[in-house]
Amino acid sequence: KVSDKYVQIFDWLRLLNRNVVIFFSLVLFVAAFNMVSILLILIMERTQMIGVLKSLGAANGLLRRIFFFNGLGLIVRGVFWGNLLGLSFCWIQDKYKVIPLDPANYYMNHVPIQFDPMAVILLNLFVVLMTAFALFIPLSVISRINPIKSIRFD
Repeated sequence: KVSDKYVQIFDWLRLLNRNVVIFFSLVLFVAAFNMVSILLILIMERTQMIGVLKSLGAANGLLRRIFFFNGLGLIVRGVFWGNLLGLSFCWIQDKYKVIPLDPANYYMNHVPIQFDPMAVILLNLFVVLMTAFALFIPLSVISRINPIKSIRFD
């Protein structure tokens, strides 16, 4: 069996796969943290508007939906532009071999790119869902906003 004959190489490949998972987890954590921060800033900037809407009878659920879909729109735009840039760079690397490698060390002369559309779709879906789930953290702030204090808030 090949994996028994070249144990070191397969151990190295497993280590690389673990690094990919760690890297994607860190990127997802940073994206979720940034979205929570952005939504908190949006809520703080719109505190008076939230107070006015609450005094006019808007329910907390309606206000949460407004800010959730606003945040979701930001997430979708970010994923779109990130995919456009990332996949364009991958296509350029695949087509023109922009990043060369030393064949003596890496046994190949360029960085190979493998396009897996299903992996890209599933990864994007996972990122959008997890980041959208993180949006519920700052949305709990909306229910604590007092309409009278927020209208006076300057």
